[in-house]
Amino acid sequence: MSLTTEQMKHRIVLLQKLYSDGYRYIAATSTGGALAGKEVTRKATFFGVWSMTEAIIVRPTLFEEDLFPDVKWEDEEPLNIEIELEKSKRSVSE
Repeated sequence: MSLTTEQMKHRIVLLQKLYSDGYRYIAATSTGGALAGKEVTRKATFFGVWSMTEAIIVRPTLFEEDLFPDVKWEDEEPLNIEIELEKSKRSVSE
């Protein structure tokens, strides 16, 4: 993943907001979008989305750039927001 420092800061802000609103996972759709959800049950390959509770669209976002280029449909597991938030914070502080 190659985000600029400024993009990483935007990513951290978005991850913090999602986490504080109760969202715990981000997963890609088969069409290139990405959803944040509070719980994930399974990957619904027939429909091209992950089954999530209270899902919202995070890609495309209000930001002009894609802040989640590392989230792909091919992923075996959705991105865990809490873990990713900590990793993103560490990468900015290094």
